Amino acid sequence: MSDIIAVEGSVEEAATPPEPILNAEFSRKITFASHQNDVPVLLELSVENPSEAPLENLCLSVSADPAIFGARDWTIDRLDAGARLRITDLRLPLAGGLLDKLTDRLRADVRIVLRQGEEILAETTDTVEALARNEWGGARYMPELLAAFVTPNDGFVQKVLKDASKILIEGGRDGSINGYQSKSTQRSWELMSAIWAAVSAQGLTYAVPPASFETTGQKVRLPSDIRHTGLSTCLDTALLFAAAFEQAGLHPVVVFTKGHAFAGAWLQPAWFPTMTVDDPLVVRKAKDLRELVLFETTMATAGHPLPFTKAINEANRQIAEEHDGDFVYALDIHQARKRSIQPLSSLSEVGTEDATAPTAVPPLDIPPDDLPAFEQADDLDLSEKTPEERLATWKRSLLDLSRRNRLLNVKPSSTALPIFCPDPGRLEDLLAGGARLRLTPPPEKGPKGSDSDRAQFTLRTGDDWARNHALDSLERKEIIANTDPKTVEKAGIDLYRKARADIEEGGSNTLFLALGMLRWTPTGTSNDSRAPMILVPVRLERASARSKPVLVRHDDDTVFNLTLLQMLKQDFGIDLPDLAGELPRDDSGVDVARIWDLVRHRVRNVPGFEVTEDVILGTFSFAKYLMWKDLADRTERLKEAPLVRHLIDTPRAPFATPSSFIEPREIDRRIAPSDVFAPLNADSGQLVAVHASGQEGDFVLEGPPGTGKSETIGNIIAHNLALGNRVLFVSEKMAALDVVYRRLKEVGLGDFCLELHSNKANKKAVLDQLDSAWSSHDTLDQAEWVREAERLAELRDRLNGLVDALHSPGPAGISARDAMGRTLRYGDLHRVALDWPARQGPVGFAPTPEAFDGLCTAARRLGQRFSETEPEDFESFAGIGTEEWNFAWQGQVVEAARRLGQAAQALLDARDALAQRLDLTGTASR
Repeated sequence: MSDIIAVEGSVEEAATPPEPILNAEFSRKITFASHQNDVPVLLELSVENPSEAPLENLCLSVSADPAIFGARDWTIDRLDAGARLRITDLRLPLAGGLLDKLTDRLRADVRIVLRQGEEILAETTDTVEALARNEWGGARYMPELLAAFVTPNDGFVQKVLKDASKILIEGGRDGSINGYQSKSTQRSWELMSAIWAAVSAQGLTYAVPPASFETTGQKVRLPSDIRHTGLSTCLDTALLFAAAFEQAGLHPVVVFTKGHAFAGAWLQPAWFPTMTVDDPLVVRKAKDLRELVLFETTMATAGHPLPFTKAINEANRQIAEEHDGDFVYALDIHQARKRSIQPLSSLSEVGTEDATAPTAVPPLDIPPDDLPAFEQADDLDLSEKTPEERLATWKRSLLDLSRRNRLLNVKPSSTALPIFCPDPGRLEDLLAGGARLRLTPPPEKGPKGSDSDRAQFTLRTGDDWARNHALDSLERKEIIANTDPKTVEKAGIDLYRKARADIEEGGSNTLFLALGMLRWTPTGTSNDSRAPMILVPVRLERASARSKPVLVRHDDDTVFNLTLLQMLKQDFGIDLPDLAGELPRDDSGVDVARIWDLVRHRVRNVPGFEVTEDVILGTFSFAKYLMWKDLADRTERLKEAPLVRHLIDTPRAPFATPSSFIEPREIDRRIAPSDVFAPLNADSGQLVAVHASGQEGDFVLEGPPGTGKSETIGNIIAHNLALGNRVLFVSEKMAALDVVYRRLKEVGLGDFCLELHSNKANKKAVLDQLDSAWSSHDTLDQAEWVREAERLAELRDRLNGLVDALHSPGPAGISARDAMGRTLRYGDLHRVALDWPARQGPVGFAPTPEAFDGLCTAARRLGQRFSETEPEDFESFAGIGTEEWNFAWQGQVVEAARRLGQAAQALLDARDALAQRLDLTGTASR
C-alpha cells in the first residue's frame, strides 16, 4: 500500500521512482556450430537508471531455461542518477554438450534480473532458439556460420575425390588431387570438372528445400548423410561440392538466390574481399574475368550425365544482370576459414549401406582456351619484386585492355541503352546549347500504308521514313531509344539511379552519351567488339518519382575514350595524339564528324576495324584509367613524395620519415591546450594523432567503424589549418567527404573547405566557394583565444589533480583508487571484521608501508590458524557469549581459567579428605 501525502488540503499518492531499464539483445538462433566457433549469444547488455537517486550494490544476472548457456552475474558497485552502464564483457558459456545432442529445435526462455540485495529492481525476459546440431539458421541470423557445415574431412568427400582421381586418369589426365599446386587455371578447371563428374555418378535424388530456406535456414544433410539417404537439396549439394573443392585444395564459394543455392570455386588462389558479398556485381565481375567458375549443382542430381559446361551456363544465367533482384549473397569459404570459422566435427557414421545408386559418368569436359593465366599467391607480395615489376603490376591491375572492359566492348543492357539518331552531330549541338531531351520509344506504326507493328518495326532499317521521323523528333527535343516502351522506361530509371549512386559514392559523373563506335576485332579471334568513341557527359533529371527522366548536358568536358586510345596504341600501334587532349570543336560543342574522320583515316588499313555512327546512352568510369595514367606518366613526380618513393623503391626497408608520437598518458604534461586546435570531440589517443599530423613525418591512422575516425580527420584538418598548412582530403566514397565537411561546417570552418572532386565541383560552384571564403570576415579575438586556452588549461589541471590524488600512495603505501579497488574485489569474500589496536590514529590505521605490511601479515597468519581449526572444534566455543576479542577480555579469560584450575584442585583435595574420613579409601579410585 502506497504512502499518502497531504498537499495544501489535497491528497496525493507518493511518486514511485521509475524502475531501472534493462536493454539486452541476443542472437535469435544458436547451434552447435555457434559453440564450436565462439559465436556470441549475448550481443548487447546495458542498465539505465532513470531515477533521480543513485543505485548502489547491484547484481545483474542472466540465465536461460533450459540452460542452453551458463548463468552469469555482473556486480555493479554504483549507478548514478540518469546514468547508463553498458556491459562490455558479454561472454556467456554455451552448453556445448546439450547443443551437440539436439535433434530438433529447442526454445529457451532467457531471464535478465537486476537485484539490490534480495530485492528485484528490474526484470525482463527474452527467447533464444537452439537449433539441431545439423541445422543452419539462415542468412537472416547466421550467414557466415554456413561455412561450418562445409566439412571437407567427411568420409563421403574422400570417396568423391577418389572417384574424381579415377575419372581424371581414365580421361588421360593427371590423377593427383593437387589443388593450385600445378599453377594452372586449366588444371583447376579440370579438377572441378572431375569432381562434378564424380558427384554426378553417385545417383543422388533431388529433394525440395523448405520455403525461404536461404533466409530462415534448414536442416543440412552433411556429405555422409547424403551418402546414406541418397537425397540432397540444392543447399546440401552445394555444400557437398564446396567440401570436395576445399579438400581438393581449391577455394570454394556458395551463392544464394531467392529459394536456391549453388556453388563454385576460384581458378587460382583468390577470394572475395569480404566473407559475405551481397552485391551481385562483385560476383559477376569475378565470373566475367574467368577467375571464378560457378555452376548449377542440382544438375548433378538429374539422374543422367550432364556436361559440366551446361551447369556453368545455367549458373551464369542465374546471376545475370536481369536477375539481380533475386540475388541474396555469396559466401567465400576461404575467407571464413581465415576468420576462424572451422568445419563441424564429424560424427561416427551410422550404418554401412550406401543408399546412392551409381549412374553413368558424364564425360570429362575440356577447359576453355581463354582461361586467364595463373597468378601465383606469391605475386601478391609485391615487396619481393623490383620497383619496375611493382609498377607494372599496379598498372596492370588498373588498366584492363581486354574485352571485359565496357569501355572497349559495350553491349546493350539496362545501363547501355541504344539510341537511334541519324545526325549525332546535331544531337551533340543541342546538348551543348543546353537543350533538355526526352527519351521516347519507337512509334507504334510505320509509315502510312505499312502494316508493320512495334514488334516488327525497327529503326535500324534506316529507311527514309525512319530517318525523317527521328530527325523530326530531335527538333522536338526528343531522342528515340531503339527498344520497346517498357524497356525504355525501366532503362531510364535504372540509368538515373545508377548515375546518382555513382555520384554519391564516388563523387564523379559516370553517365555519358557515346557518339560513334569503333568496331574492332582482337588479334587471334573472329568475334568483333564495339568501343564507344566520343563521350558526352550528361545527366538525367526527374521532377518527381513518377515523372520520366530528361536528358541534359553535364558540366564536365566532352572527351574521347581514353582507354580506347591506350588500347589502340599498345595493341595495334595506332596513335591518335590529337584526340588525347582537347577535341576539335565547331560552332557549338565538339566537331563530331571531324573526330570520326580522324579515326577512320588511322584505322582504314587495319583488318576488322570500322567506325560506325551508333549512339548509346550508358555509364562508363575512367577512375582506374586516370590512376593508371598518373603511374605511367608521372612516376618520377609521384616519387618526390617520401611515402610513394618508399612504396615503389624500398617497401621492405624501414620507412625513412616516420612520425613521433607522444604517449597518451603524457599528452597533458607535454602539450598545452593552446597548442592543439581540435574543435571536435577527441580522446587522448586521437589527440596524439592530431598533434602528430602537424609535425614532420607520415603515418597511417587505422580504426574500425564507429571509433571516431571522421571526427579525428576533422580535427586534423582544423589543426593544420590553424598551423597555416594546406590539407588535401580524398576518399573513395563521397559519403566520407560529406561527413567530414559537415562536421567542419558545424564548427565554423566551412568557408575554409573547397570541394574539388564531386558533383558540386563544377566551375561555378568552385568560384562561388572561393568568393564565399574571400568575403568571409568573421575573425576571432586573439586575446579571447588565449583566455579560453588558459581556462581550459586550469580546468584540465584541476581534473588531473583529482586523478593524481586518487592514484597517489597514502601513508600505508597504497592509493585511494587501489584501496577502493580492493574493497570492491574482496568485499564479498571478507566474512570476519578485525579490530586492530588503536596505537596511533583511528583503529586499523597504518602510519607506514611497513606497518601496513605487518597488519597484512597478521591477517594472513590468522587465516592460516583459522584454516587449521577443525569444524568439530567449534562446539568447544559454543558457550562463549563475547562477540569481540580484545586484550582485556583475553586477560579475564586467562584469570578465569587460573581460578578454575585452583577451584578444581581444591575440589580434588576435599574429595580425598572426605573419602579418608568415611573410610572409603578402597573405593576412592573408583
